[in-house]
Amino acid sequence: PWKIGNNITSLLIYDYLFKKYKLDSGGLVTSLGLIDEYEDDLVRTYQYVALNQDKLDLWVKKLISLNTRYIREKRLEIDGKVEEMKKIGSERSNLLDLNKRQLKILRYLQNVPQVKREDYVHMMNVSTMTAYRDLQGLVDKDLLKVYGKGRGTKYSLVNK
Repeated sequence: PWKIGNNITSLLIYDYLFKKYKLDSGGLVTSLGLIDEYEDDLVRTYQYVALNQDKLDLWVKKLISLNTRYIREKRLEIDGKVEEMKKIGSERSNLLDLNKRQLKILRYLQNVPQVKREDYVHMMNVSTMTAYRDLQGLVDKDLLKVYGKGRGTKYSLVNK
């Protein structure tokens, strides 16, 4: 029980000192996570310091350098996840910004391989310019591909 109590006390002191001298990560990582991740390095350093009592500062330097590395790795990991979530969010926002006609044509194109602008005008009962703007909006969001130019322009779904 004394050994466990000493370990817990040393972890609490470690966390307190890192917070006091503003070396902590603001709750991003914990001392237990650090020790779990770099246990082998810490054990080797501790064994070396135990044999060479005049090198006690080496233990502190090692702890600070490992803490810095651990924080950097966790931040990179979190930044990667944030970027992934932003990407997913932007893909969803592409679909959220569509009007009813655009959603309807996307559903239609899941069954029919392609559609002409003229067909869109008749299906949606809109003007040629409205059809052009709707379809061009889908092309700009990389949801449709364009085949041809002018009156014979055809549109189909982009294969992702």
